[in-house]
Amino acid sequence: ENFGTLHEFTIAFETDTPIGFLEGGGGISDEIQRLLDLAKPLRHHSAEVFFNDSADGLLKELTAFLDKEHAKYHNLYQ
Repeated sequence: ENFGTLHEFTIAFETDTPIGFLEGGGGISDEIQRLLDLAKPLRHHSAEVFFNDSADGLLKELTAFLDKEHAKYHNLYQ
């Protein structure tokens, strides 16, 4: 489970895919922020990583980001 989460995070991060972590879930997800801080000098990406201790809050943050990021496509779905 821990390696799977780390692998999924790495793929999302490397492909600039937004990713969210529910804080307090345990495992590697609790270490991601520390890993990001360690990697900061090496980062050449601007992948969006969201952290929230509420599932509803996390979904709202991700949805708001994606709505803004893809606003030009909103008319396609109306």
